[in-house]
Amino acid sequence: MVASNKLRSMLELEERNALANIDYHPDDEFNLIMLEAVDEALSFLGESAKRAIYYHLEEKFKIRREEIPVKIDDFAEAIEEIFEMGAKIIEMQIMKILYKRIGRSFKYVPKEKDLLFTAYLKAVKNRFVRK
Repeated sequence: MVASNKLRSMLELEERNALANIDYHPDDEFNLIMLEAVDEALSFLGESAKRAIYYHLEEKFKIRREEIPVKIDDFAEAIEEIFEMGAKIIEMQIMKILYKRIGRSFKYVPKEKDLLFTAYLKAVKNRFVRK
């Protein structure tokens, strides 16, 4: 138990240091909110699954966890390659959580057949940054 808590503390410290070293754009607040939304959405799959996804993102797709907000197109492609049709469920979950965190409600528009996750994120980001 003590070793587990120590390891968790070390991982959290490493995570904070990694976030401090990335070159974020002027919209840092939105990027951090987006990263938290991705984290929470992937947590629905379970903690070990979330860690495995982050591992594959970094090893196979060269996307570190803390880079997701600035490499959103690459992240979306990687998630789609990993989960294929199931990626849409994860993308929807990310959007729901993101909207909740920025204080807006999320509505899915099913008639928009080709609605792209990345285009949606960019639109939300633009709206958030302008507020």
